[in-house]
Amino acid sequence: MNREKMMASQLETMETSETVIKKHSSTFYYAFSKLPLYQALSIFVVYDFLRQLDDAADNNNVEQLQLIKGIWESVKNGKPNTSLGKNLQLIFQVFQIPEKLIDEMILGQEEDLKKVVIKTQSDLRNYCFRVAGTVGLMIIPILTEKKLTDYDKKQIVNVRIALQLTNIIRDVKEDYEHGYVYLPQLMLDEFEVSPTELGQSTVSPNLRHLIQSLSEEAFSLYYSKFKVLKLLEQRQAKIALRLAIDGYEAILKKIKHKNYDILQGRQITSNLVKSWLYFQIRLRYLW
Repeated sequence: MNREKMMASQLETMETSETVIKKHSSTFYYAFSKLPLYQALSIFVVYDFLRQLDDAADNNNVEQLQLIKGIWESVKNGKPNTSLGKNLQLIFQVFQIPEKLIDEMILGQEEDLKKVVIKTQSDLRNYCFRVAGTVGLMIIPILTEKKLTDYDKKQIVNVRIALQLTNIIRDVKEDYEHGYVYLPQLMLDEFEVSPTELGQSTVSPNLRHLIQSLSEEAFSLYYSKFKVLKLLEQRQAKIALRLAIDGYEAILKKIKHKNYDILQGRQITSNLVKSWLYFQIRLRYLW
């Protein structure tokens, strides 16, 4: 039985997750909603679960985090007791996604909950792997039936780290106001930036240079997208993934265009830009 047929019996119950993603993650929904239904809904379910984990950590809601962890434990034990858990179980079985990826994600969210200090760039990369790299390693198996090599996995993780760094750069001020600092302490020291500067309305030259340095690292990691896209056989999967990646890269380009002034408001990808990117990408993958 092919993967689409294996998913057929539970697709209707997955539509709740689609509604959640459509409401809260417009760029992501815009990209992946154009996939075949069984792939799109599978991705939305995974993101719905991960979003709930992320929200619990962001809101310092220990009780909610434990509840979500309980759903995951029921999946691993083969006895899911919620609709979301049953959907996750099917998805992980059909697409042969390693369960340890969710375990790593949970560790990353628990670090957020505890406000673990990120001291070095190595710490930052490890954090980005847990909360973002794992996501790529869950999503790509839904988009391709190819067996991933270690090299393939590295490229996937590179792209996801680039996306997470973009998030961190974009949200520096907002995160600081909520008690989070994701810029490594050693980088702050190296560029002589005080954490209190992250909550100001004017970006200092030193903070601007720090953000530029981190942005250049993210831009270099975005190049791995070309390797990742080659893993996908389906034209629509290539378009969806490229749109999701380019939508985030456009945010980083916008920040660069504003000379790395990340304290003057949160940058987003407008619907007009999304439509233009989609048009360009469709042309690129015509055959």
